[in-house]
Amino acid sequence: MSLMLQGASVFIQGAHLLEKVSFEVRPGKLVGLLGPNGAGKTTAVRALLGLQALSEGNAYLHDKPAHSLTAKQRALQVSYLPQMRKLAWPISVKEAVALGRFAYGGAMGRLSPADALAVEDALGRCSLKGLADRSVASLSGGELARVHLARALASQAPALIADEPTAALDPGHSLDVLAALQSQARAGQAVLVVVHDLALAARFCDEIILLNQGRLVIQDRPEDALSAASLADVYGVKGTWSRGQLYLSGRI
Repeated sequence: MSLMLQGASVFIQGAHLLEKVSFEVRPGKLVGLLGPNGAGKTTAVRALLGLQALSEGNAYLHDKPAHSLTAKQRALQVSYLPQMRKLAWPISVKEAVALGRFAYGGAMGRLSPADALAVEDALGRCSLKGLADRSVASLSGGELARVHLARALASQAPALIADEPTAALDPGHSLDVLAALQSQARAGQAVLVVVHDLALAARFCDEIILLNQGRLVIQDRPEDALSAASLADVYGVKGTWSRGQLYLSGRI
């Protein structure tokens, strides 16, 4: 199950949000989608899912055009954790995570054994078992972010896209989230994560897709994608690599 943009462009009211962007996310890989504010990351994600119409090019989920899929078909192919996440009702944490099973016919109060096992596994991966019976209305922003991630993990779709899943999380839980996504990739999922923390992406991602001003700069392993030259050109910062770790030392 691979995710692919092929010469994708999005032009809206004269603005080039994406321009001829091509990349692929393959099974077994955790791929970071990086770039400064306004680089086109969320537009690329929405285009990849068929939620943003393309002016040119194509988007594929596996070998199927993304725009041709129904909402249920899309949910069975890829689990999506969007940047803006809301829950309309004060349901329990466990019920919120169980929403990830709806594409498989699961419903609250009537989960199949497979559904229940997937929910329990996701709660454990996101350190939420102790909060399972709490109302989501009582959670902190960081706790709620972990609930949304658990819902995405519970779907067990062959691919997963997470748009800024570490927003509002403290450093420890940010590490936990990237470790959970890395584990999903190691289990065979194709995982794309939008993240702003360059050091975190460098530590966990197998590949980096770097966007700038709506264009693809590079898709490569972290050491090459986040080279000193790329960091200076795209972010205007100084960076060095040492023993597999990326260190930022300030503005240029």
